[in-house]
Amino acid sequence: MILRLLLSSTLFGLILATNSPPLIAAPIPLAKCSTPDLSRYNGILVEVPRGQTWKQLAAQYNVRADVLFELNGCQNVPQSVFIPGVNGSSPSISKQTIKGYPLPQKANIALGYGWQVDPFTSKVIFHSGIDLLAPLGTPVQAANDGTVAFAGDQGSYGNLVVINHPSGKQTRYAHLQSLTVRAGQIVNQGDVIGKVGISGKPSSKQAHLHFELRYASGIGWTAEDPALISK
Repeated sequence: MILRLLLSSTLFGLILATNSPPLIAAPIPLAKCSTPDLSRYNGILVEVPRGQTWKQLAAQYNVRADVLFELNGCQNVPQSVFIPGVNGSSPSISKQTIKGYPLPQKANIALGYGWQVDPFTSKVIFHSGIDLLAPLGTPVQAANDGTVAFAGDQGSYGNLVVINHPSGKQTRYAHLQSLTVRAGQIVNQGDVIGKVGISGKPSSKQAHLHFELRYASGIGWTAEDPALISK
């Protein structure tokens, strides 16, 4: 799945949340929100729990709130936020590993993790996982032991399975043709959880598995490069 940054028309007078003050207390030189080239920045994409404010995010990652606000399109705190200047994973969690592979055989990566060129629009976008090419209907496997946190349709993800692992990591399997597990089910590494498809809004019309790896952080599940475990 491709996550896009949405732009609003103005910076002024925006209140980010109830009981949360405006981030900008005085006029600034720009009349409209700027559109920086985010591909020039190192950082991570984090999933934000409901109710988090820009101020809390800024404190968590030691980044100025106004910088976060502008880099993420001058909008209310979205579901996913780009945090500049932060490296991939938590030191303690990064030592934990996912042992398995989500497909029966190693697959070519059609679209990698991080800043990529959208094959449809030619724009630079942030891709929160990797797209593994596989024939339609190929069995999709749990990459490690865990508990199914979600199984069902999830908008642009299409048919999605989310597995939480005891290591403090989470894996996501998207655009599936069909599902063979349900929420709350305990799975073992290698168990079939669904089949490769093109449901939702995939980055390509060619059948593939969109695979994400995330780790538990103070503000939610933070994406990291799944290629680190899928080589």
